Amino acid sequence: MSSSKTETQWAARLRDAVKRNYSDVAKETVRVAMASVRPDGSPGVHQVVFHEQLRTDSRVLVLSGPARNATLVSTLKGNKTHDLFWSMPKTGETFTITGKVYLVAAPNFSHRFGTPPKRIGVVGNASPDDFWEGERMRWWKALTPFYRATFSWPAPGELRSLSDTASWSVYAEPLVKISTPAHNVGFKYTRLEVIEDATVNNLTIGRNYSIASSGGSLPRNGSATPTRSSVSSVSSAGGPVSPTSTVVATIGDQPQNAADELRWVHNSALDNFCLLVFKPTRVDHVQPIAGKPPTRFVFTVTKEGDWLTEEINP
Repeated sequence: MSSSKTETQWAARLRDAVKRNYSDVAKETVRVAMASVRPDGSPGVHQVVFHEQLRTDSRVLVLSGPARNATLVSTLKGNKTHDLFWSMPKTGETFTITGKVYLVAAPNFSHRFGTPPKRIGVVGNASPDDFWEGERMRWWKALTPFYRATFSWPAPGELRSLSDTASWSVYAEPLVKISTPAHNVGFKYTRLEVIEDATVNNLTIGRNYSIASSGGSLPRNGSATPTRSSVSSVSSAGGPVSPTSTVVATIGDQPQNAADELRWVHNSALDNFCLLVFKPTRVDHVQPIAGKPPTRFVFTVTKEGDWLTEEINP
């Protein structure tokens, strides 16, 4: 049995399950387990945060995670197919969702981590880059203050004794390393509110981005958030970036007061915030029934984009 391209049975089931199990996913920080194969072939499980079924296409899931999580980002770069396992806390039903993940990073780093999806969810006249950056900013503003603050924390998985170091690396090979200055706030912030003008005004503490390669350093845009065009101009003006290049963020002065530090922390956290766009290809839904065997349906997508539904044994 097939369903239409615009409405899928599994998407409706997931939406109903979320409504039954959570009062408001924007306020509850709903964490989901994502299983993947690491670049070295070993299995890995990552915690990501679910935000919504994309408002322009309910068959696409919007998740998030930190760019500073080197294991997560390298796994996403090395393997496009992943599994989400979601056990609903109230109803006990489970969704095992297989699909592809696309990383939507801050504009100044997005081309380092891959480009946003071009044919998923985009509507109107907006370019894919603009559409997905708009979605990233929309969800940044919707995060809980606590979850937002976690993006200002040191790199996950790093030794706690190294939390005061000032740089983080996304890949070991090739090296793409994002460095920040010696001023490091560690785990100081547990709440972080949105600073509305942080990405449009010049800050007392401004960030200057450059590419350091064998040919030296190429200084670029010094605004709070460099534009995509400024990043691409590094490639065109300076030639292709060496595989051992380092993307460096420097700050000329240390924060002079609490307001300067807060703004610096906000922008650093915003750079670290990534959307994970999950496009399912298979959905396995198991729903318990009191006193009876659970029901189990599997939904798979065809090359033509139609969804097939099968009922199988639990």
